[in-house]
Amino acid sequence: MNKKILAVSFEGVINHGVYECCVVSLNAYHRISKESFFRRHMKPKEIELMKNTLVVRGFVLFRPLVSRAEDYFLVLKMIEGDVDGIYELLVSESRDKFETFLRRFEILKRETPENILRNFHENFYRERRRLRERNPEAWLTLQKPIEENINELRKLSKKFVIYVTTNKDKETCLLLLRRYGVDFVKETNVLPKEDGDVKDKIGLILKRENVTPEKIFLIDDIFHRDLAEIKNRGVNVFLIRGGYSFPWDVERAEANGIGILERGNFVNGLI
Repeated sequence: MNKKILAVSFEGVINHGVYECCVVSLNAYHRISKESFFRRHMKPKEIELMKNTLVVRGFVLFRPLVSRAEDYFLVLKMIEGDVDGIYELLVSESRDKFETFLRRFEILKRETPENILRNFHENFYRERRRLRERNPEAWLTLQKPIEENINELRKLSKKFVIYVTTNKDKETCLLLLRRYGVDFVKETNVLPKEDGDVKDKIGLILKRENVTPEKIFLIDDIFHRDLAEIKNRGVNVFLIRGGYSFPWDVERAEANGIGILERGNFVNGLI
């Protein structure tokens, strides 16, 4: 069988949406804790004025820790709990200070009650829908396509069946794909948050396409422990530069036998 599958992360490969996630997260957090951060809802147009604030810079810095909406709550909680430490980290970019916050994140992940995370999850998607429906054009300004990667994927669509994996809701992802002119991905090949984590999604693709693991190529923008496990199943796994990764993630990925792709220039690395 010659059929080959390319599964691609939406965020960090097709879409640059960290500021949309930031506005949505801050507003969802405000619903839960009225006295936190800016003490009011943010409007999409305000993000340009706030990009250099400690809160937004810290949010972007810790984006690689996020694999589901609830993780944004943990990131904001971590920033709120140690503003001085975040400032020192942003100034020094110390790997040791990074590691301290990474450990705190894992502790918060274990210790935060499930009902609190579920409450944030519900508020996050409610807030995204509110922003999107109230002023679609303003909402769209919070994110932008990664054109150079989309151009590469368009070329690869002649050789691969392309899937898009995302932790967004499907409605949002499809809206943005249409907006960006991504007409080479079938609607049924967009696998949203409801389809589970990336391991679940790879399992779904295997079953749906009836292929062996070596026929699947996965491009992710974040290095996480699941990638090594997926690679061990026989899937071809790649980390792309220029996504939401920590500076040292390329080195970690290579140590785990994961291929590295260059942003906007990865066709030859896959065919």
